[in-house]
Amino acid sequence: MSGQVTVTSCLGTSAVQWPRSPAWLTLALGYVFYFALTIHPFVVLADKEKGEGGKVGFAEGVALIEIALAGLVLLLLVTEAFVALVQTRRYVNATHTQHIRRRISQAAGECFYSFSSLSSSNVVDGSGRRRSSESISASASASQFHDTKTKHKHQQAATSSSPFSLFRLFTKSNFAPTAEQKASLASTLLFLWVNPILMTGKKKILAVDDLHPLEQEDRSAYIWRAFLPHLRVLEEKYAHTYRHTTGHDNAMRKKKIGNGWLLFGALFHTYPAIFISISFYQLVASLCEFGVPLCLKYLVEFIGSYTQSEPIPPEAYAAAAILFTCPALAAFANVQQYCSARRLIFRWRAALIGLVFRQTLRLDPAVSTYSSGQVINLCSVDASNCDALRYFPFLWAVPLEVGISIALIFWVLQCWISGLVGVVLVAASVYITVKLSERLRQAQRTLMQRKDVRLSLLGECLQGIRILKLLAWERVFLGKLEGARATELKALRRFILIRCLISILWTSTPVLVSAATFLFHTLILKKSLSVSQGYATLALFGLLRSPLANLNTYLNSYVKAQVSFGRLERFLFEAPLLQRYEGTLLTDEMEKEDDDEEEEDEEESGGGRPRVVSLRPGEVILHGAQGSSFAWGDSTQGRGQLLLPNVDLHVQPGELVCIYGPTGGCKSSLLMALLGEMRRVGGEGQFSNGNSASSSSSSSKCWGGRVSYVAQRPWILNGTLRDNILFGKHLDSVRYEAALEACALRQDLEALEGGDLTEIGEKGVTLSGGQQQRLSLCRAIYQPTDVLLLDDVLSAVDAHVARHLLTACLKGPLLEGRTVLLVTHQISLTLPVADHVLVLGQDGCVVAQGNPKDNVKVMVELGQYAAEAEASGGVTAAEEAKEEGPDYLGGSKNKVDEKKKLQAAVPSVIQPKSLLTAKGQGKQLVTSEKKAEGYVKLRVYMAYILAAGGFLLAGVALLTFAGVEAFNYFQNKALGDWVEKLEMATKNEDKRAGVYPYIYFSLASIAVVVAQALLTSCASLMASRRIHHNMARRVLRAPMSWFERTPLGRIQNRFSSDMDTIDIDAMDTLSKFLSRLAAILTITAIILHAMAPLILGMIPILLASSYFGYIYQKSARELKRLDSVTRSPIYSHFIESVAGLPTIRAYQQQARFIAESDARIDTNSCVYHHLWSTNRWLAVRLQLLGAAIVGMVGVYILFTLGTVPKTTAALVLLYCMSFSDSMNVLIRQQATLEMDFNSVERAAVEYTLELEQEKAAINPDCRPSSASWPAQGEISVSNLRLSYPGTETDVLQDVSFHIPPRTKVGVVGRTGAGKTSLIAALFRLVEPKAKSGLVIDGQDILQLGLEDLRGRLAIVPQESILFRGTIRSNLDPFQEFLDVDLWAALEKAQLKGRVVKSLEDAVGEGGSNFSVGERALLCFARALLRTHAGGRGVLVLDEATASVDPENDARIQEMTKTQLSNITVLSVAHRLRTVAFYDLVLVLQQGQVLEYGPPLTLLEDPQSAFRAMAQQTGEFEALMAIAKKASCRSSEKGSSIDGGKNDGGVKV
Repeated sequence: MSGQVTVTSCLGTSAVQWPRSPAWLTLALGYVFYFALTIHPFVVLADKEKGEGGKVGFAEGVALIEIALAGLVLLLLVTEAFVALVQTRRYVNATHTQHIRRRISQAAGECFYSFSSLSSSNVVDGSGRRRSSESISASASASQFHDTKTKHKHQQAATSSSPFSLFRLFTKSNFAPTAEQKASLASTLLFLWVNPILMTGKKKILAVDDLHPLEQEDRSAYIWRAFLPHLRVLEEKYAHTYRHTTGHDNAMRKKKIGNGWLLFGALFHTYPAIFISISFYQLVASLCEFGVPLCLKYLVEFIGSYTQSEPIPPEAYAAAAILFTCPALAAFANVQQYCSARRLIFRWRAALIGLVFRQTLRLDPAVSTYSSGQVINLCSVDASNCDALRYFPFLWAVPLEVGISIALIFWVLQCWISGLVGVVLVAASVYITVKLSERLRQAQRTLMQRKDVRLSLLGECLQGIRILKLLAWERVFLGKLEGARATELKALRRFILIRCLISILWTSTPVLVSAATFLFHTLILKKSLSVSQGYATLALFGLLRSPLANLNTYLNSYVKAQVSFGRLERFLFEAPLLQRYEGTLLTDEMEKEDDDEEEEDEEESGGGRPRVVSLRPGEVILHGAQGSSFAWGDSTQGRGQLLLPNVDLHVQPGELVCIYGPTGGCKSSLLMALLGEMRRVGGEGQFSNGNSASSSSSSSKCWGGRVSYVAQRPWILNGTLRDNILFGKHLDSVRYEAALEACALRQDLEALEGGDLTEIGEKGVTLSGGQQQRLSLCRAIYQPTDVLLLDDVLSAVDAHVARHLLTACLKGPLLEGRTVLLVTHQISLTLPVADHVLVLGQDGCVVAQGNPKDNVKVMVELGQYAAEAEASGGVTAAEEAKEEGPDYLGGSKNKVDEKKKLQAAVPSVIQPKSLLTAKGQGKQLVTSEKKAEGYVKLRVYMAYILAAGGFLLAGVALLTFAGVEAFNYFQNKALGDWVEKLEMATKNEDKRAGVYPYIYFSLASIAVVVAQALLTSCASLMASRRIHHNMARRVLRAPMSWFERTPLGRIQNRFSSDMDTIDIDAMDTLSKFLSRLAAILTITAIILHAMAPLILGMIPILLASSYFGYIYQKSARELKRLDSVTRSPIYSHFIESVAGLPTIRAYQQQARFIAESDARIDTNSCVYHHLWSTNRWLAVRLQLLGAAIVGMVGVYILFTLGTVPKTTAALVLLYCMSFSDSMNVLIRQQATLEMDFNSVERAAVEYTLELEQEKAAINPDCRPSSASWPAQGEISVSNLRLSYPGTETDVLQDVSFHIPPRTKVGVVGRTGAGKTSLIAALFRLVEPKAKSGLVIDGQDILQLGLEDLRGRLAIVPQESILFRGTIRSNLDPFQEFLDVDLWAALEKAQLKGRVVKSLEDAVGEGGSNFSVGERALLCFARALLRTHAGGRGVLVLDEATASVDPENDARIQEMTKTQLSNITVLSVAHRLRTVAFYDLVLVLQQGQVLEYGPPLTLLEDPQSAFRAMAQQTGEFEALMAIAKKASCRSSEKGSSIDGGKNDGGVKV
């Protein structure tokens, strides 16, 4: 079996591979290093006597230092072994036994092999599509995750019962190992296992499939399970304390939350062995750095005292050897340290993203202060900031290196007082840096908060981009976005300024320290200073300079990480949870998931325990002493009166319950309460899921996996139609086809090129509102659930489609025996088939409920409800009731007859037709993210330079980089000249002779450093401001087709991660690259000038370095782009999941969405791991070549003794010390520069210069003819042809009609007939084809600027979206109107006083604090403001009253008749009642005008398609009555209408 575990002794087989484990590698290399340190001093001290005069010679001093270091290494190795054994024992007895094998591998070097990825062969998924399993999908990830857990369950008995022994350290799994795990010791040290990827990258553009699969321990599911027990300890200690208790001790605990250390501690305890390994490697690398300065001192002294007659002593050869071995050993330690750190980073990042995602699934959005933008920021920025912790070991390594450097400086100068001067200056610099770092931390925290505000505003803008374009509000939101960005830039300016000061301080400190030390030593203390002392001290100060100069980076990274960890901590403990999650821990959910899966396994095997069933499947109960009461959030009143008081409901299985009530009457809230999305303030409630006892507590599991839910605003996944319907379930062809038929989707699928495999884009942007609603309904009925909660699913569809849904779906065979709770305003359609009715009042109270046939009160309340609608105006259900007789409201005969008629219309078994498109692949709508190939283009750098201030500023900045290296060289040269003069000077000679050049060059070096830091900081700020401004402006001006095929997460990634890189990293990386380039050129020039024969050795090394750099960059460039490309789907999925939280929780799909998120994270982690593994492949080679150069110089000096001056030798050795580091950093920074400039490429080029744009907002050559245009509202459409970008089919084909001034025209037709496309053409969301004609009041609108056009038309969109702010900002963002005009519009929309108390009332994100119906009325008020107060003559209604109750609908229709009589109204309607009184009706079919004329004329025509549609609704007589009442007004305009008919307006 594949999951079987075998035990193999490392002595009993020769086939054991070297394991890939941080702990093992640490122990192995550690003992090698330990013995290397101890053998040499043992030989030296045993064979050589102490030097004369009691002085310790060079060899003895080195031996004593090696002994001290060996003691430190041994102590660390003992600690490592102890931690390994403790961790092994702890996890042998852990509850989560599936962690054991991975934890042993990390802690004590177990050499077993992890799971391989799925084979690269193609597999067929549940939807019938063939795809590669290399690309990790949700289903594959979930399946693998489940299989792995099953295998661990079979292993649990053996692993938990057997006692711990070291023999278990050599167990291995029979799963196929990865290439990294199979690597030998040499391959591990030199990263030879990366060679195949690099060779592939050299030949072609790398793709994810070209990379090695992730190890088992690196996959998100296993990382989360490793993190789980430590997170649980943290939660148990702080979660309950923080949320529910008070007191001094708890207040102290609360103070700890938010500083970041708690979460860091949990992550550290998850992987302590890796962290200790990183520390060990850093220790080795730090200690090896001091070998070269000591050898430099010895060799310079030896050259000065050497005579030709003397033989070269062995110590000189040993010193030359150390010049190579110490840098070589440091190279191996460095690459392993970085590799382990990067592995730790992507594991931590996966754990943190998993934490944010899982916690988000528990949020209560009603009271949460975390906007969607803030949550996305936590995922995209804060979780990624754990990358900064790769510098954490340097926080102790820097003090260690500084301490050793200072001690050696004391020893070299033989005067501790001189060294004390340097120590004092360093201490002062550290103190100042600490104070600046505190301010930097505050600046970083402020910067992140302001970034949250900007991203939240951006997310809201992108969510409602269609509305922004229809209303021409892009300029308003661009101003808001720029305002938020300006506030953020102030914080960024402060952050960069503080960072600049720290950089100046630590870059200048080594220069100041060395100059002050030498001057104090010679001029004040009158001490002698030799060349060897001077350059050795300078070399040590150089070593001191490196950690101090980089301390700025380390502290910045630490501050970023701490701030982000603190924000994540607060999100973990402060984020408000749904009531059912209160009192539970995040880690409880994972254990619950494990228990549920075990129960499922037991059920499948037939060994499951019997379950207690308290309710029958499908039974719904809400009850209590005074009924169940619900509120949004903690308030018992919610917003205004948004409260469900005393709800008492008992629904029997299989009943159809219709819920009626006015707009704002809490109908949707009732469904949310049943789902557990509202807070219960009294009573009890539960769903029976048929498999568990329901608790009576308020947090009982009352909506477990037996519920389907359809939101009033459909939530559609970015995928295919089939994916949305299956929603994680397996494909049952018969049930699937029946669901399509029941939801009237077959004709829609036949019109789609890809059928049910057609991609529908993010939020279903390619579908109409009715298609989205029916797709969401189809998902609900396909799921095998007992209860369906349907929120106004009949409002967005045509009347005849609504009747089909009622007969074939709601009362069809698929829902037979299933309980349905339907919120609806269509009383006349649904009441005859309702088994139970619930009537809610305006305040959310239950007015009446019961069986409408038996309960008289229910019928009385419904009659009163209908009468109120009638009193408001219009022919409504009450009039229809009068026409049908008294039985409609009081009797039962008509109801029974109607019910029988409906049942007869539904076949007993829906015979599904075969979908030919079920096989094959649909057309891809959302294209893969564009990934540039090859080198970053020159124009990307040019774009950044222009944004950063232009070429003049860039030229001056380049001079500063050259000046820093030039002045450093002249400073070191002046030091040598001065010291030589000191050696030759007599006692009476002035020691200040020759010191002034050294002082001048030191001061000049500091001045250039300051100029460089200030120039780069200013340029960085300027680039950040300009790039963001240009990108925001271009994105908001992009056409709607671009937004439809571009996931919002990808756009968010540009404004979050990419802008963060541009703000913080781009200029910093560019500065490091230029400084290292200047350093390499300086070092090469110095070596070749002083030792020309070394050119024979330098050329091969430089060529090899260039070749390695070329090979690396070919792959690293593409890997970085892949890293960016694979990161966007993580955020897109996150945004999509946040938008659909109620639906995900209702279907209990949290585990599947977590698996999908983990799969996307794994894909990105795989790329990230290989990106940095190739980086280490380069680093180890360059550092070895650098060590070879230092060794080569040492050998050259020995073989040319007497010909090379000691000052020259010292200067060359001084610069050679930094060659390998400079070369390594140069190439790494070049790769990092290209990686960072990928962000610049996407933001400043792809999303700015290359982004397609709409037509101009203002066309100076064609402006509106008057300020009041369009005042008359005359519309002429001729030969209108329209097709969407990327398609060849015309959705509108030669459409021609004429609308006379001040005429009301209804546009009807089946879903997909082209109604929405007509509006898109009118507002030019899609540009019509050539030769199309669109004229309004004599003005050709195809020539107008888009802002002139859209800003002068009024529209009430189908998707009622409001924006965060106030009522005033949503009605009048340009502040064009008076308050009296605003109140007048609100009053006409029936909102004044009842819903809106003040113009400054707050509006939540997306209008979330208003019901859907109230949002529609606010949108109506917004349109009325533009038509009445603004004097505009055209109003477009896109199914404006679909979500409004009959009472308000009737009022709006009456207002349309009376108050909108002086303007032209173009209304797209699904309910024919809303347009039956209009002057004209336009019937569309398949993008063509089918007929056009007065409603009464069309209804009286037996051949009319409009008449057929009216008959299908069952309201034909009522529609005739409405049309007859309006016929008098139509007769008055007869001449105009006839003109319209002759202009293409007759029936086709």
